[in-house]
Order: sequence, then structure tokens, then C-alpha cells
Amino acid sequence: MGKFISRKPLFTCIQTLLVLLILGTGSTAQSPEKISGYIECNGIPYYYEIHGKGDPILLLHGGLGSLDMFQPILSMIKENRQVILVDLHGHGRTILGERDLRINDMADDVAKLLTRLEYKKVDVLGYSLGAGVVLRMTIQHPELLARVALVSCTFSFPRSWPSNPWPMRRQLK
Repeated sequence: MGKFISRKPLFTCIQTLLVLLILGTGSTAQSPEKISGYIECNGIPYYYEIHGKGDPILLLHGGLGSLDMFQPILSMIKENRQVILVDLHGHGRTILGERDLRINDMADDVAKLLTRLEYKKVDVLGYSLGAGVVLRMTIQHPELLARVALVSCTFSFPRSWPSNPWPMRRQLK
């Protein structure tokens, strides 16, 4: 039997070159369909992107991820909504910096980012870590949120309860 030579790598390379030739390279101009940049919030420069037009919806990614996790669904959502994507503190294009990673702080940071982008109220969906940030935003900044969806959310973290949680648990009844 003869040795099989795959042509797929060559085909993929040709496809990539064609895309680069068609789209161009090295352009710093932003597409009218996408706005992106950095906004400093409490000492951390947060990377964000805005896509589409319509009622705003903020999507927050999970831990060890980035806003890129929403790419598979972005084209569908941006048809009718303005999608706001943020790389959370220490994730994606947002640096770790000198500050500790705390969900309460990230909630304050994202609220400040929304305010600086001049949003009055947004719908929001958070996944995993992003859901924890959204949960804290509903407590700390409810005035910014219209509707909330939490996906795979942890509501209790180690040391998030006081050393004696019983008085707090009685209040939840």
C-alpha cells in the first residue's frame, strides 16, 4: 500500500491566506459592527467588546475562559441585541494586576464599566464565574440590571459565610 499524504494542512493554509487577503491585515480601524477597547475600573484595565444593535445584553464568561467562549452564539444574538462582552479580571485580555481576584470586586468593576459605557440598564447572562459576578451585581448594583440569567452558578464560596452561619440561615427562612 502506498503512503497516504493528507492535503488538509495545505488546504487549510490556502484558506487562511485567502481570508487574510480578502479581509486585510494590520488594520487598526474598527468595524462598525464591533467596538472594543479597555476601560480602567478600580485599577484594572478591563477589555470589552460591543457587537450589534438593539436592547443591550451583557454576557460574562466562566472561570479560566474569556469573552471568546461566546463566539459560537454571538452572530445569532447580535442580530437583535447589542451584545456587551467583558474579559473578567485576570482572564482573557484583562490583566491580573496586583489586586486579589474577588467576585465582589469584579461585580463593582463590571458595574463601573457599564456606567462608563453609559448604559442605564442591561439584561445580563453569566456563566459559572460570570454567574457569580452577576449574582453579586444583583445584590450590589440592582439598578443596572433589567433581567438576569445565571448559568451554573455557585452561590456559596469558602469563607463566604460567617464563622457561625446559623443566624444568617435563620434569616433565609
